[in-house]
Amino acid sequence: QKIAFEGTTDINETMNVFPNPFSDNISITSENEIKNVIILNTLGEKVYSSQSSGQQAEINLADLKAGIYFVQAMDNKTNRSIVKKLAVVK
Repeated sequence: QKIAFEGTTDINETMNVFPNPFSDNISITSENEIKNVIILNTLGEKVYSSQSSGQQAEINLADLKAGIYFVQAMDNKTNRSIVKKLAVVK
């Protein structure tokens, strides 16, 4: 399934993703509550999706191959998406 980014805001607004690059786990923190998280590959294919609540999320992505991905998090307060680029190293 391919997905296009919709309602994307400034990528530096309210969300931090770390560590980046990573090999197994990432942490996401946000000023507002995170509604859901989607990870996409460079072809726009969804490789991970989860519902979330709270201002932070810990995600295990050890199964991903090395490469570039995009994390899209939906802000529960404004219903806007924030997108950041991720690099997986193995």
